[in-house]
Amino acid sequence: MFTLFHHSFCPHSRFIRLALGEHGLDLRLVEERVWERREAFLALNPAATTPVLIADDQSAIPGAAIIAEYLDETRGAGMGDRRLLPAAMNERIESFVAKHTFADYIYLAQGPFFPVVREAALKVTEMSCSYAQPYHTLEFRHGPKSIVAPETCLTFFLSDAAMQAESEVLVEMKQLGGTIVAICNRAPDSIRSSVDLLIEFEANVPELALMAPFLVPAQLLGFHTGVKKGFNPDEPKNLSRVVILD
Repeated sequence: MFTLFHHSFCPHSRFIRLALGEHGLDLRLVEERVWERREAFLALNPAATTPVLIADDQSAIPGAAIIAEYLDETRGAGMGDRRLLPAAMNERIESFVAKHTFADYIYLAQGPFFPVVREAALKVTEMSCSYAQPYHTLEFRHGPKSIVAPETCLTFFLSDAAMQAESEVLVEMKQLGGTIVAICNRAPDSIRSSVDLLIEFEANVPELALMAPFLVPAQLLGFHTGVKKGFNPDEPKNLSRVVILD
């Protein structure tokens, strides 16, 4: 049985109650007065916001967007035509962009994926005129993490070789309030309750073969963000196809 900490007047809580009802899940409702800042509730969600879902494995999943993503990842396939979120990558990213407005875009990776994440940040900057920065995943834990906020979109390129260390950084950034996008081959259960958008390739190929495919969701993110801001991604502002040096 799931437990949902909610408040009757919270629109995000109402959305999740409807989603859980569509999935037909057994649910125990606990009305939470967030202004009381109960220590037990703060341990579940330090941001002290509703809703918070306690899943079957007793993990706490905070925020309507993450709960909706979790429900879709774990139960969406069985909904058929009644699936609440789109299944195709392009449609999922378009929906994600429509629901969020960001001040900063951060791209995180390490090892062979670091050059790829630099290109991903560049594409978002070019197509949407957004401020995007690439960082080495573990180095971001130092000074740069001071910019993390709900208006910061942090995209993690997660590698199989360093999944545990990178996942720890991801969970920490979510606890600091960031909005998290995870791109990986297969996601461990430990991060599913901490991501706002999860893109899995589930490919039976060597890890290095995923370097180019990982760029695709980043380009789609830049494309849909640019369109949302009124730009033409095919004609980036201030750019030409070639640079001629005299």
